[in-house]
Amino acid sequence: MTSKKIETALVTAGRKPRFTQGSVNPVIQRASSLTFDTVKAKKFATANRAKGELFYGRRGTLTHFSFQDAMAELEGGVGCSLYPCGAPPSPMLSWRLLPVATIS
Repeated sequence: MTSKKIETALVTAGRKPRFTQGSVNPVIQRASSLTFDTVKAKKFATANRAKGELFYGRRGTLTHFSFQDAMAELEGGVGCSLYPCGAPPSPMLSWRLLPVATIS
């Protein structure tokens, strides 16, 4: 985390202008699906979803990206992944608990 006091970080984390769109706090976007003007725009969003491109309601809105940034900042991490439904966390947790294999 930066040199901010924890109290300051708790109320300012995730407040990038991209997420707040002029408001004090990030905009709350509730969506299960997003629409795109063209197939090309959808393919672009799919290819760039890891870079914060609006992609899909459960894992790709400004609300999600803001929360991910806030969690990474508060925890001192380089990124954060959200799993808003039950299935993906199980294999991810298993992967994290397995011993790291070495290649010789």
